[in-house]
Amino acid sequence: MILHPTLRLSLSAAATVLVLTSAGHALKCPCVRYIPWNSLTVQEKRNAEDLGYTRTTWNYVDFQVNPAENVDFSSLEKNEQKAAKKLGYNVENWDCCINHYDYYDWDELEDDAPAHYGTLGWTGEMWDDGTAWPASEYKTWCSSASSKEERVCLSKSETDAAKALCHTSSTYRMESMEGLPFAAYTRPDHCPLMRRNMQALRGFNSSTTTVASTVSTQATAVAATTPMHTSTVTTWPTETSSVPTTPTIADTTASPMQTSSFTTVSPTMKTATTVISTTPSTQASTSGATNFPDCPCARYTPWDQLEKSIKDHARDIGYNKIQWNYEGGSRNSDLEDKLYEDLTNKERQFAKDLLGYDEATWNCCINHYAGYNWSNLNNQAQGALSDLGWTQKKWDSTSDIPQSEYKIWCHSVANSAEPLCLTAAEERASSQLCYTESSAREESLSGVPFKTYTKPGNC
Repeated sequence: MILHPTLRLSLSAAATVLVLTSAGHALKCPCVRYIPWNSLTVQEKRNAEDLGYTRTTWNYVDFQVNPAENVDFSSLEKNEQKAAKKLGYNVENWDCCINHYDYYDWDELEDDAPAHYGTLGWTGEMWDDGTAWPASEYKTWCSSASSKEERVCLSKSETDAAKALCHTSSTYRMESMEGLPFAAYTRPDHCPLMRRNMQALRGFNSSTTTVASTVSTQATAVAATTPMHTSTVTTWPTETSSVPTTPTIADTTASPMQTSSFTTVSPTMKTATTVISTTPSTQASTSGATNFPDCPCARYTPWDQLEKSIKDHARDIGYNKIQWNYEGGSRNSDLEDKLYEDLTNKERQFAKDLLGYDEATWNCCINHYAGYNWSNLNNQAQGALSDLGWTQKKWDSTSDIPQSEYKIWCHSVANSAEPLCLTAAEERASSQLCYTESSAREESLSGVPFKTYTKPGNC
């Protein structure tokens, strides 16, 4: 909708605007449409392809749009409607969330849509004639717009109107999902920040194996001799140095939330030269002590720093540089959404022999137990998820998502940032699920200096 992408400014604060259907029910846009292409499940990609999407049109690369988004739901072909329904769409949410009523004539607009477009300066004559444009079409969705920015930025009433028409600041600005860190792409208020626990991922596995029923011998030995929450402070070479080789290690004991020395969530602003990361094998949930495995370090190493043999085998099972480095939210979802027991022989050989994973480390460090139903999780994993606000009902369905999924892993959280940032207890629980600060924020391995990408404490 916006004509001037070069005027894009910072993200707007998330404000809740309730969108109602014609029946008076709250309309929620399916969250799948705000997930990068390479993070979709195989079935979701198939459904999207049946709708005519490609990676570039799904991710809005270079403002490319699938022609299907230019029509209302009833104008889709029957097979397209079927595919859209599988992605969670129907007449009401497609026309608002995807088409934003753009296909309608003015007199066909229902409910409050004319009023919202009126707030944006549209009239029936402008809408149907197409020869004149309101001033809002020349503005962008900014954050905290001042009077000096009124000619450039949408006003508060205009952004509220855009939200009521099922836009987010990112969709309104037509931002590419490959052009921003995944955590920075704005979604509807009900959609989680990180795609850890979507039902489609849990449905991938039909096994009834209990999570983490076995733990590597190494992790067990370490846990028996190491105090809880033991961390390492690693002092890396200067910014101008080549790839770090032998860092200086100093043992210390720290809170699990002290995963970096940064005070911002912006990857581009990280300037610290120390990394503090927590060893998963030494942590315990509030529900009771347990052993959490040490994550193999290779997966936290940028593609260009991997040994050639690892890169060759990684390509053979579907990785490329972009997916390995998690660039633009890309990932090898076909592999990393699987539990260890669901890997093919070739995939398991790569994971075990070249990267050092076993069942316990893969399911925690790569899958983060997302492939399991609640009843198949052990008590310790359930405890960590409970600390994040999950219950069996929430975990086994997508109808209700805890507040932690809307947050990001910050550092030195101020009271004013609490709605945005995970609490110390939530950070600790995330660590127990084998996340680091960087992996929880889905940061790219190539998007921040290697020395500032948080890794497990054993790396």
